Amino acid sequence: MSLTLTLTGTGGAQGVPAWGCECAACARARRSPQYRRQPCSGVVKFNDAITLIDAGLHDLADRWSPGSFQQFLLTH
Repeated sequence: MSLTLTLTGTGGAQGVPAWGCECAACARARRSPQYRRQPCSGVVKFNDAITLIDAGLHDLADRWSPGSFQQFLLTH
């Protein structure tokens, strides 16, 4: 049995920086790209099954081809 969890996004639902937000975290992310974060999301691999947790990534189609996931878990 093999189980892995990969966090593919650790920002809020809108990502960081958020449009129109001037908080310290968003301002820093605008200045320095290494502080930018994708919307909260993850990929769970259990044996041969791959599950996407939350599908709100802006670049989802660039990261994975259609049919890559057997399951989707939408939390909100």
